[in-house]
Amino acid sequence: MSLVGFWWFALSSYTFFLTGVIISLFVGIIAFKADALTKSGTIAAILVGISVFFFGGLDWFLLLSVFFISSMLLTRIKNARKEEANKDFAKGG
Repeated sequence: MSLVGFWWFALSSYTFFLTGVIISLFVGIIAFKADALTKSGTIAAILVGISVFFFGGLDWFLLLSVFFISSMLLTRIKNARKEEANKDFAKGG
């Protein structure tokens, strides 16, 4: 068991589940307000986050969070480059 997993092991199942719900709601709402997710995407992300947190623990939830944040940032970078290319083509170049 990892060090992080050991700390969370001390919590009861109910508290652990509630913690996962709160963190997943927070992340989902932040992502929705940042226009990274649609309403249905937010609901799905919250449900997946709760499931991963409860069944996989904090380690797997953090891994999922890193993946989500990195993919969100890379998508924004790609869209910015795409907009620049569209402006160049609109000017005829």
